[in-house]
Amino acid sequence: MTTPTARAALVATLLAPAAALPAQTGSAVNAATTITIVRVPTPWYAPNWLVTRRMRGTQTQYAGIDGLLFKAYAHASDRHFGGVYLWASAEQAYRWFNADWHARVLAQYGKAGDVRYFSINHADATLPMMANPNSDAVAILMLGNGSVGKQDGSNSGRPSSLFASYDVKTADGSAAVLTFWRSRADADRDARTYAARLGVPTAASWEWFSLPILLPTQQARNATTR
Repeated sequence: MTTPTARAALVATLLAPAAALPAQTGSAVNAATTITIVRVPTPWYAPNWLVTRRMRGTQTQYAGIDGLLFKAYAHASDRHFGGVYLWASAEQAYRWFNADWHARVLAQYGKAGDVRYFSINHADATLPMMANPNSDAVAILMLGNGSVGKQDGSNSGRPSSLFASYDVKTADGSAAVLTFWRSRADADRDARTYAARLGVPTAASWEWFSLPILLPTQQARNATTR
């Protein structure tokens, strides 16, 4: 049980001024091999806007993480917060989400963090290379499909509202597609049609995430200029 003193301390932290990041530009990120999706239960007394404010103050912490190419801060539809991370390798992702990371999350929030790993089979991505601390984007994890490898990279039939699509495999070998959309309205309009083209099952098996902050790292920007 979180004490009133602990709640007050966390709220004060969440309300702390956010650190600003300079705008950065670049091109598409397709070099990632691994995606992680992190979920931590949102404290019952903390609305999403308050958690997002705290997120903005942590952006600089991710600039130099070895192998991290891109992070989208996330709120899941079932009152969890966390992020969607793109990594150069699985080994680098596992090194970051180590026992110390899990212990730190448990100590800070009183609940364990969940980290899921996905290997990328195919990427069709034009992720923005400018940090956006006020994003309207959403992501959808379309689970339980057999479409891995069906994307041909031609952008044929790809709606303009979709700025990234990844054919992935889960840790148990199941297939899925992770898609990034410019807004919830765009996803509501176009996601089902796009999923049908890929042979993805109905939306009942989808997980939705709002992405209030999009954060490319310096490593991603360096990779696009080589």
